[in-house]
Amino acid sequence: MLEQFDPGHAVGDITTQIYGSCCSAKNLLPTMMGFGLNAQSAANKPVPISTALATTFGYHTNDSVPVITTIANEYSLIDDWFASVPGPTFPNRHFLHCATSLGLTDNRQLKYGLPCKTIYKNLDEKNISYRIYHAQGDSTTLVYYNLTSSPSFKPKLLPFHQFVSDIKSGNISQFTYLDPDLSGADYHPPAHTAAGEAYVKQVYDAVRNSPVWNETLLLITFDEHGGFYDHVPPPNNVPPPDNSTVHPPSGDFAFERLGVRVPTILISPWVPKGHVFRSSYDNRNFEHSSVSATLKRFFGLNNYLTNRDAWAVSFHSVTSGLKTPRTDCMPTAPSPK
Repeated sequence: MLEQFDPGHAVGDITTQIYGSCCSAKNLLPTMMGFGLNAQSAANKPVPISTALATTFGYHTNDSVPVITTIANEYSLIDDWFASVPGPTFPNRHFLHCATSLGLTDNRQLKYGLPCKTIYKNLDEKNISYRIYHAQGDSTTLVYYNLTSSPSFKPKLLPFHQFVSDIKSGNISQFTYLDPDLSGADYHPPAHTAAGEAYVKQVYDAVRNSPVWNETLLLITFDEHGGFYDHVPPPNNVPPPDNSTVHPPSGDFAFERLGVRVPTILISPWVPKGHVFRSSYDNRNFEHSSVSATLKRFFGLNNYLTNRDAWAVSFHSVTSGLKTPRTDCMPTAPSPK
């Protein structure tokens, strides 16, 4: 399916969607009633308001995105995984890789690079192997110059087709990050969802039919909600990762509240079919820094990266509920439409 309208998902847009105001939110209730207001203000020719509203409040049927919905039904979900930032792509990706964006709230300033410590440096310090496989163009991890300046980094950055070959032979690292095509295979308007579906199918089929299937946990998530409607208010009063200055500033946002929920799927023969995981803590949540928190717990890494991943809920125990791996896992995902 091809969307004609790309809903707003900058910090101001998302603050409006959650609180009904773009700027001051500290004294407002998160009613989640500002999506229509934001869609109308973001719509312009040649996209009419009716299209903007239909897209923002619309949804895909199982038949229109059969790959990701079938996989979700066959395995487990985390349905309270929130974006780390109520903002766009890169600040949220920074939280996945670094558990901080060093104060960045938008997609600019990337050419200067970021000096934050990454999950990969944390893995290196414990001699845990990792590889990063990227789609067309350069990997988005190249913005972390403390990572790219390491002599050991270049052999670990590989094209996606090498992942398919490596996992087929069982030559895979202890941790793998798959970096998809940002402008095609990301389910992001105005790209056709079939490209994202094809990418997810290729990854699933390769992992499912590999010799390391019974030792693998595959996580699929999205960096932000894309401006699409959700009814669940994101948590606030979460710990800022560090003392970085917010830049560019956006109202009263100070990294003390999370973004809107994002779809998150856990795939493994060790997770139950059709199960939904949720945080069991009253004041802690799943968010992108949960990746760093999980690596810390699972591999016994030396340190957390920031205050945020020390707070975020780990998913290291999701595979502990089954005594033996499942044998009913579908061998291949359905074809995209």
